[in-house]
Amino acid sequence: MEKEKYLKIFRGRESLILSLEKNLGYQFKDKSLLVRALIHSSFANEKHEDKLKSNERFEFIGDSVLNYIISTTLFKIFPEVNEGTLSKYRSFLVSTNTIYEISSKMDLGRYLILGKGEEKTGGNKKKNLIVDCFEAIVAAIYFDGGLKNLRKVILRLYRKKLRELKREDFVLFDYKSKLQEILAKKGLPSPKYVVLGESGPDHAKVFRVQVTIDGEGYGIGTGSSKKEAQQNAAKNTIFILKG
Repeated sequence: MEKEKYLKIFRGRESLILSLEKNLGYQFKDKSLLVRALIHSSFANEKHEDKLKSNERFEFIGDSVLNYIISTTLFKIFPEVNEGTLSKYRSFLVSTNTIYEISSKMDLGRYLILGKGEEKTGGNKKKNLIVDCFEAIVAAIYFDGGLKNLRKVILRLYRKKLRELKREDFVLFDYKSKLQEILAKKGLPSPKYVVLGESGPDHAKVFRVQVTIDGEGYGIGTGSSKKEAQQNAAKNTIFILKG
């Protein structure tokens, strides 16, 4: 009886929800689990006579399981990385911004089942609702197919992000973009990055870069690549501007 309430909603949105399965790369044996993962509390409250449950409890499990899969994956693919760096990597991968980016690529907001009021206020575009839904879907796949199948889905969805982490010039925070944003708000021109010099042998180069804004020199940064040096220069410039 409980399952039938969610299957009724599925039958009213069948083609839409099946397209989400295609985007996920996973076919549910029990469609009611996916439907529940898509239900926001605003819809459940409007349909109180049906005693529907929202995705909030699924979200709770999904958050934990996602952290576990990401943690064990990082432990395996980065055998030489210390615990502190692994923690930073995990925080980056399970962050609101990363989950939202992954969710946006499959247009997850389009599948949210919202109450009328939440729909009117653009709930299907709200970052927090989309991220919560993603975590609820993680739980739904876990309940439906177990940890092994869920891991396959997560690794597929996170493939690009994991590749980014493996790049030598990867940075956990994009200080260049942040600096650009700060300058735009202040009405200042875009920064330029000037290479002051490089040192060391070819296999261990160290680059030195300075940020200039409207011809005036600001932060200086070093790194094993120009990109890393630029990021560090941008980071130091942000500290200067805030100081």
